[in-house]
Amino acid sequence: MLDDLELIRAESMRCGKIVRDLLTYARQSAPDFQPVHLHDVIHHALKLIAHHTELGHVETETVFGLKDDRVVCDREQIVQALVALLVNAVEAMPGGGRLTLRTWEPAGGAGRIAFSVGDTGVGIPEELLERIFDPFFSTKSDTKGVGLGLAVVYGIVQRHEGTISVASTPGAGTTFTIEIPRGSIPAGNGAASEPLAGTTAP
Repeated sequence: MLDDLELIRAESMRCGKIVRDLLTYARQSAPDFQPVHLHDVIHHALKLIAHHTELGHVETETVFGLKDDRVVCDREQIVQALVALLVNAVEAMPGGGRLTLRTWEPAGGAGRIAFSVGDTGVGIPEELLERIFDPFFSTKSDTKGVGLGLAVVYGIVQRHEGTISVASTPGAGTTFTIEIPRGSIPAGNGAASEPLAGTTAP
């Protein structure tokens, strides 16, 4: 009975993800930009997929290089993009592995921030790399999705006027890197003021 319930849960979540991706891809709603702390957003996304990492025997690591992680973005869309990348990364490590999230300020990228999601999974063949952001294209041989996850991520990054790139080595892993403008942080949103969205007041 427990096995049946787990199957029902997993399939329900899969169907829900497909519907959400379809709606996001079709709607392409305008972002709701608010000042947030990127590291808090990343921690939240990791909490949302904690069950996946636990079941998949995947270790997670955060390497935060940003001294100032404030950014103006649509928090929910960035969470959605991160979750999509994280779930893909976990599924690319069927035998377990390491999931690493990094943040940094890109060299020569004044006013921009960068963050990445890297795994030690199966990797993506070079001939498929140029197609992975195409709608309805999937590298998966099963029926876990309809190939919209990365297309949705790409759309979210575009709406933030950012860029996304991928580096992958078959058998060694894949890393997705996103750069977005930091945006104009409203005055009074420093460390001593009221917390930004995504933080908890002390």
